[in-house]
Amino acid sequence: MRKITSLFSVFALGMFLLVSCQPEANKIPPCFNGVQDGNETGVDCGGDECAPCPASCSDGILNQGEQQIDCGGPCPLCPTCNDGIQNGLETGVDCGGNCPPCPASCTDQIINGTETGVDCGGTCVACNPQVLSFAATVDGSPLVSPTTNSTIAVGVMNISGTASGMQISITFAADIDPGTYAIPTSGVAATLNNSSASPSLFTATAGAVVIVSHNKAAKTLSGTFNFTADNGAETAEVTAGSFSVSY
Repeated sequence: MRKITSLFSVFALGMFLLVSCQPEANKIPPCFNGVQDGNETGVDCGGDECAPCPASCSDGILNQGEQQIDCGGPCPLCPTCNDGIQNGLETGVDCGGNCPPCPASCTDQIINGTETGVDCGGTCVACNPQVLSFAATVDGSPLVSPTTNSTIAVGVMNISGTASGMQISITFAADIDPGTYAIPTSGVAATLNNSSASPSLFTATAGAVVIVSHNKAAKTLSGTFNFTADNGAETAEVTAGSFSVSY
């Protein structure tokens, strides 16, 4: 065993002398050793001695001719406040974030400006409109003294009337203009909830909402509606519908 150990030690010493005594020309150059060493800025690249590192636009370093970290130069353009694009930290096109504040809007889904809720209150439509009147007939039977309610959220107005276990709801854009709007279309919808039916929810499949008047300065709105609704098992006819709202 001592003989084997002695032979191994001699072999190891020989290998050490062989490697350490090699000419400099046979050693691996620093820029090809697979290690980021010296003043390299990357593995075997950059610094004073190695070739420039390939452009990288995601290394979190201001390098390679970039104007800002990972943008400009060989990378995508850096966000600015006048490039016509919502980018960087902007909350709107060229505004918000690091740019000037965005103008208040009643359709931007943000509480800003004079709003007291999302896109409502202040100079926008009221967050809690008052239903002055609501009427409708379901399968020939009129709603009797319905309890009314109206809400506005994210620029959408919902008007409802409830009586005798039935609730009718009409939904459309809060800034809607006078005219006739088919049900259902984008932004215009209606439902009937009948507690005595199963399923209780009827969704309108055909009909119309007519906005008779909408005075946006005085914040008053009135209209009529009728529709056919379906709960998957039966249909219901809602006719002679009307509403008047103040907001």
